[in-house]
Amino acid sequence: MTDNIKLAHSTINIDSGSTLFAGDNVNPLLQGATDDSLVVNNAGTLDLTNGSNTASNTLTIDGELASAGGTVQLNSTATQSDRLLVNGSVSGYDLYRRQAGGWRTGGY
Repeated sequence: MTDNIKLAHSTINIDSGSTLFAGDNVNPLLQGATDDSLVVNNAGTLDLTNGSNTASNTLTIDGELASAGGTVQLNSTATQSDRLLVNGSVSGYDLYRRQAGGWRTGGY
């Protein structure tokens, strides 16, 4: 991604073979046509580690994140981390992977 996205039709589907790249210090905002109308269905990967290796990226979803066994990849250090912010409900299960001198995994 290189900027914010505002959708007229308010669903983003990330299938199991797809990746939404949201790193590289872009800090995008995903939103629907009206407040809280966006649904992001994630069965693939939300990747905040692309581009630079700094742990200062933020992906903001103004709406719902419906997870279906997808992955979220984040950079982190001892004092900061990339962030996924969801201004709405979250359902399902994603595997969170963070890169801090090597990949670590955990599910939430």
